[in-house]
Amino acid sequence: MRRAAIVGALIALLASPNGVIAQMSPGARSVAMGGGGMVFATGVDAVEWNPANLGWAGGWNFSIVEVGVSALGSGATFDEILAIFGADILGASDLNVAQIINDLPSDGFRLSAVSEGFLTAKGAEAADLPTPTTPLPTVGIAIGPIGIRVRSRFLSEMTLSKELADLIGNGFVQENIQSYAVGNTGWRTTSFSEVTVSYGTTLGDLLSVGVGGRYVMGHGMISGRFFEPEIDLSCIGDPLPPNCTPLSVQTVAVEATTGTGYGLDIGFSLALPAGFRAAVSGTNVVQRMTWDEGLVSHSATFTDQDFDDAEDFIDLLDRFETEPVTPNAVSLAVYEASRGLFEESYFPQVFRAGLGW
Repeated sequence: MRRAAIVGALIALLASPNGVIAQMSPGARSVAMGGGGMVFATGVDAVEWNPANLGWAGGWNFSIVEVGVSALGSGATFDEILAIFGADILGASDLNVAQIINDLPSDGFRLSAVSEGFLTAKGAEAADLPTPTTPLPTVGIAIGPIGIRVRSRFLSEMTLSKELADLIGNGFVQENIQSYAVGNTGWRTTSFSEVTVSYGTTLGDLLSVGVGGRYVMGHGMISGRFFEPEIDLSCIGDPLPPNCTPLSVQTVAVEATTGTGYGLDIGFSLALPAGFRAAVSGTNVVQRMTWDEGLVSHSATFTDQDFDDAEDFIDLLDRFETEPVTPNAVSLAVYEASRGLFEESYFPQVFRAGLGW
């Protein structure tokens, strides 16, 4: 069962609070229109795409439990990443791990993703990952010029060095002990729910304007990193000396467990002759996000024997130990992992303009 959760777990590990979230298209109909939803989105979809479109709408509609994933990657495909982590699903087990790692760029790979957080967080929980609280499912309703939407998202970003990918995918090789390096390996995840209320109204027959207000509930934000391996050259040999650990890697993640914020959206929609329509919208034109400074740390240490047991790699995540961060007695590892936790911990301003027929 735990092996089956690896897809959700990896998506939960892999995150970007900025560029990727702008690619998440709200609403199945708007997704199918390839971005044209900003111009023609109606009802619930208009709440986030362009509140001005609510001014053209009549009647009502609703949406319940949407699921979506958007990802950007570099250095390796998703199937190749699964193969490195020893997954036996989606055909990943049939791939040549050694060749995949050999073909990785020198700086490893990076994967960023945003998804509807309800199912993603469930996958992370099933894999025993240190993950933010499970957010709410996505629901929404629009009645005439007013729309309300509750949406939850899980954002993540992961970077993995080529050397650590080799250690994970191929296990520990004594001859390579001095070449293993963590580099920029780390991850960042953010889980939140947002309640958006939007209103649109027409000004004459040709122009509609709209405004939306958003309240954000932060369920958790985690920043984690791996530290450079500790190497004991006195432990090298065949067989290894008893009770000896040639290589160990420390991993620390720091979590802010709650947060609150708000955002303001605006939109304009202009009806043109011959069925054309022009639209402009701004998301988070005014915004703020504040996270609780009472932090929690998750830490674990992995050894060469752990990496050799590739079949049980996901089980290593059970090793994470959790404890509150005490400002006056924080370890150097926790301090380093917490640096930058609150940087860019807000939502980006996204402006869109379009012309449609």
